[in-house]
Amino acid sequence: MTMKITNGQLIDSWPALQRLGALTGLPTTTSYWLGKSFRKLGVMFQDFEAARIKMVREHAETDADGKLVMVGAGITVKDALAFEAQFLKLRAIEIDVDVKLVALKDLGPTALSPSDFAALHWLIEE
Repeated sequence: MTMKITNGQLIDSWPALQRLGALTGLPTTTSYWLGKSFRKLGVMFQDFEAARIKMVREHAETDADGKLVMVGAGITVKDALAFEAQFLKLRAIEIDVDVKLVALKDLGPTALSPSDFAALHWLIEE
């Protein structure tokens, strides 16, 4: 099934997707479809990360050697408002996701939390 979600939805649900992918004891067909979906979603995640890293490099302050200026574990940006605006636009981009929805009943008893289910609402059907 092809549906539209935003980059932000994909990124926000990524930790829950990883926990879902680590579940054992799922029916074979559910595991199969989840595996296929995760491969596709992984490529989209990598595309987002590549665009994000490029954006960071464009907005980051650099030293005389062209290296990023680090402050603790982060970077310093030249124009924080422009950076934030571009980042929000990147998160808002709609992407076509071709995945099979997972029936809630096929997940059985899981170790997923209510917040995981909230993050994965676009992937799970009741």
